[in-house]
Amino acid sequence: LSFDSFIIETIKMDRDFIVKFSDTFAIVLLIAAVFMTATVPINSYDFWWHLKTGEYILGSKTIPETDLFTYTSAPDDPSHPGLPRFILTQNWLYEALYAKINGLLSLKGIIVLRGLLYSLIALSIVSLTSQVRRASFVTLVLFLFATSVALEDSDRPQTFSYLSAMLAVAVIEYSVRSGKKWTLFLNAPLMLLASN
Repeated sequence: LSFDSFIIETIKMDRDFIVKFSDTFAIVLLIAAVFMTATVPINSYDFWWHLKTGEYILGSKTIPETDLFTYTSAPDDPSHPGLPRFILTQNWLYEALYAKINGLLSLKGIIVLRGLLYSLIALSIVSLTSQVRRASFVTLVLFLFATSVALEDSDRPQTFSYLSAMLAVAVIEYSVRSGKKWTLFLNAPLMLLASN
């Protein structure tokens, strides 16, 4: 091994390290930016309805049959048969989770939960890119996505469905890449969460 080849190999190793370090740093920076962007104050008028419904579910240990908090809901609306019942039953798990977190950590806990959810969504999207070096484009898209969602109407149970769907896609991608087909069974609970 000559001195010249030693220097060349050292430079290659350093370059590989710098590339890996910069990719990792970009991802960490991205996730931090998404988390910070998504931790704005509660901004959805529907959130309070979801929170109260969750408190009712935790207190009564049942899912309400009728909407207890909206005086304008019509249980037998012929133009939307079954809609009030569907709205009450589709989000019960998340509403109960919101109420539990609010009871333990107040609204700040729910805001931090939102930041974590959007960070996990961003991380799952980054993990689905075939090359980390494409992260600069992904970073921009995710940052804009997180900003637009956090500044509009983000305190809704659908956030959990977005995360569940992204994780389900990540599980499928991992199964294909690794050849471990048994990991596809992880999608059953993820899809149940997404459907809730």
